[in-house]
Amino acid sequence: MDLFFSEAMMKLYCKEIGIEYQDHMVNWRPLSSETAAEWEPWRNWVGTAMGTSGFLKSTPKPIEDLTTLPEEVQRCMEEAMVPYTKLHAKRLQ
Repeated sequence: MDLFFSEAMMKLYCKEIGIEYQDHMVNWRPLSSETAAEWEPWRNWVGTAMGTSGFLKSTPKPIEDLTTLPEEVQRCMEEAMVPYTKLHAKRLQ
């Protein structure tokens, strides 16, 4: 299961942590221009979400050849795989 099924994932997550699922967790009204102005300093963090009314489907762009990345990035990815693999094994399904 992934974020493409955000309502189902949110229901599962709520069940796991012991809270009641509520529809507004995955569906909301886009921000009004007044409210959006309050969030302007954080636009780079919340920009796309500000004009939406729910989760958007993303289209990941896989990197076909990891060796084309800078060596420092490749090293970081290798180091990150250890905790990522442990977390991935515990993901909600």
